[in-house]
Amino acid sequence: MKDLNIDFEKLKNEWENKGFKCETHETPPGDYWSSDGHDSDEIFILLEGELEVSFQGKTYYPTIGQEFRVPANVPHTFKNPGKTANHLIWLYAYQWKDNVSGTKI
Repeated sequence: MKDLNIDFEKLKNEWENKGFKCETHETPPGDYWSSDGHDSDEIFILLEGELEVSFQGKTYYPTIGQEFRVPANVPHTFKNPGKTANHLIWLYAYQWKDNVSGTKI
């Protein structure tokens, strides 16, 4: 993985103090997922590979190390258009139930 000098534990603590959960995520090449939107923003930081994010009729390609935000309540899709797995940091509000898109506990 490309060395971005990101201290994951420090980043995790900073975001958790703001009420977000901070995880790492890997998407295999060609894989994608979608969501109808959430009550809070989601933030992604691409660490390695490629990422395609689409919402509100536009498609974005965040760069390595870029903090990318998907606004609350906006349907969106994510895709790995690359030939290798991507790795990213995923920040989202604590109140979300794991593995259930857009459902509050």
